[in-house]
Amino acid sequence: MNESSESSKSSPPSSTVVLPSVGDNLVLWRGEGTKGYSLQFRHLEFTNAYMASLVDKNSTITTSFNSDINIKFDDATPTVNKTDDLYGAMQYIHTNSTGKEILSKSAIVEAIRRSSLVRDVYEIIAIGDTYKDLASNALQRLNDYELNMNADNDPSPTSLSLLSQARRDESDLSWCVRSRQYGLEDNVDIKNATKYGKQKTSSMTREKEAIISMGELLKTFNGPVRLQNPDCALYVFEGLKFYNEAAASDETFMNFDQIILVLKMGPNSSKKKGISKKKSDFQLQASSIAPKTRICITRTPLCPVAAFIMCNLAKLNEGRRVLDPFAGSCTTLLAAAMIAPSCESVGIEISGNDVVNRDDIMADFKSRKLTPPKALIQGDCTVEAVRDEARSSIDGHSFDIILSDPPYGRRESKSKSQEDDSAPIPLVQLVQCIAVDLGNDKRLLTKGGRLVAFVPTNPTNIGEHLEDGLPNKDQLDAAGLELVSITEQPLSETLSRWLAVYNCVK
Repeated sequence: MNESSESSKSSPPSSTVVLPSVGDNLVLWRGEGTKGYSLQFRHLEFTNAYMASLVDKNSTITTSFNSDINIKFDDATPTVNKTDDLYGAMQYIHTNSTGKEILSKSAIVEAIRRSSLVRDVYEIIAIGDTYKDLASNALQRLNDYELNMNADNDPSPTSLSLLSQARRDESDLSWCVRSRQYGLEDNVDIKNATKYGKQKTSSMTREKEAIISMGELLKTFNGPVRLQNPDCALYVFEGLKFYNEAAASDETFMNFDQIILVLKMGPNSSKKKGISKKKSDFQLQASSIAPKTRICITRTPLCPVAAFIMCNLAKLNEGRRVLDPFAGSCTTLLAAAMIAPSCESVGIEISGNDVVNRDDIMADFKSRKLTPPKALIQGDCTVEAVRDEARSSIDGHSFDIILSDPPYGRRESKSKSQEDDSAPIPLVQLVQCIAVDLGNDKRLLTKGGRLVAFVPTNPTNIGEHLEDGLPNKDQLDAAGLELVSITEQPLSETLSRWLAVYNCVK
């Protein structure tokens, strides 16, 4: 089974070719520790995080989850080999709509903050054939902006407003400009030319040449130069390409050899006043809830990156009510509290404190200054009274989001001799419970809410198929659920898990 509608909808083939232009964005993705572990979730996580960031915090859950937008990703990396680790490392992002609809800059910044798979996002300030052209084009754009818009009164602060402030006589906004060269085959002096990310190295000679040639622009900035964590981090990118499936059926990159000036987006690129912040203070770090950093230690904790992906695919937002019915050590709820501090969470876990110590879990929240769960309930989520207790913990309301990483043994509480092959596996049981509660007029999942769950499969087990772990159409209909997307995540040569996303439609 392949990824379904939402995953493909985030990056459908274009019928026309639209080359990169000023105002577009470039995303630099984080690398993979294990090949194939996260690449397939990049577009899904960012798109859903972006859509969640557009939502008015006071809107209803139905309105917020139904907001949808098509985002297109076109490759910028100078390689077309899909087996290469660098494939798709940097991509252009824009809406896939008629006309050139501009993405919300403030929503992009928020999506950067909460996405675990994004390293950096840049806005294209200018494009040119030479460094001097680049500086001239950037100056013209800034001058036009300042003639037509006062940065202090800009109703939607942008990268241009930030750069405009940095040009003022009294400005204290720090800035720097660096050069990055990618895939310049003719320049034999550039080592590792196709690398991306924080370890990317570039020719200092070429960087110096770029800075001198762009003096006309750079001399207009009046704040201090700061190489570490400046308010305005400008980069000159060379050697990037442009690939669009509609442009080349033979998977060759279009000849896009112009130089690009970009501004790294972050906490200052959508604010009226620049406040220098370290990136680690702005962008949430999934590693801060890694198992080795936690007080509550369990045998099989969920990977924090997976927990962030689940929260973003659920379109988690402030004030939402979140349930994990197989909570374990509460990695999902820790991630939820980081992304949306005002969310109200509840965890259900069948294991006792000798296996999963609830005081240690609470200490993990407290030590990170995160909002703790409303309740950590010991019990079986398939028991109606336990679900009633979960609802009581949030004043009788239903939950807006259910996040679930069920036990990978189909019936872990039973011995091998006690296993009943006809018994449903955890996700199917959970969906049946949602149906029961809906029929009893005490719904577990709010209409418009989302269920996001992992489903493990072992292809080496004869007769085991993905469909065995998923609820069938009748079960989904009874629970009022509709499949949105399903994406495979290989864990080893013999084990995969699939991340399924469902909307509650009734």
